[in-house]
Amino acid sequence: MPRRLGRPTDDPKSRTIVVRLSARHYAMLAARVKADGVGISEALRRLLDEGRVAPEAVVNPRAAPKARARAKPPVRSRKGDA
Repeated sequence: MPRRLGRPTDDPKSRTIVVRLSARHYAMLAARVKADGVGISEALRRLLDEGRVAPEAVVNPRAAPKARARAKPPVRSRKGDA
């Protein structure tokens, strides 16, 4: 059995996200980090938990993707058809 590192958790984090921020947005995030006394990742999680993201935008990663409706190509008339 492989040896586990780190603390046990009830909320494992399996996704990594890389984001480019403007200086203004980074300053806002850094202020939140300092005010809450937490790291950047935890500050972002708290912002998401506070509902700064629309609830309908939350996607269940286990749900099957919906099929897109395809547009039908235009019907071409043949020469001689009236």
